[in-house]
Amino acid sequence: FAPTGSAVEVHLDDSRAGYARIYVLDRGPGVPESERQKLFQRFARISNRGEDDSTSTGLGLAIAKSDVEQMNGFLWYEPRADGGSVFAFELPLAG
Repeated sequence: FAPTGSAVEVHLDDSRAGYARIYVLDRGPGVPESERQKLFQRFARISNRGEDDSTSTGLGLAIAKSDVEQMNGFLWYEPRADGGSVFAFELPLAG
């Protein structure tokens, strides 16, 4: 949902022993606070849409969260300071 031509940043943080965190940051419209509880629910869609007015099945984040949790990790959303979204996940590192 980031504006066309805008940067989407990806950061890796491996400073926590035994874990890696990946952050994906954009400057899109963000997620209204009233709809954040729906983000990871199957078939739930939020009202904010991308510039191209694309539609969503409401499955992507639910599947991603399930996949991450099956690998003993966590997936979450945070609003980005000055607008946009941060989606992040943490996974244990392989031994």
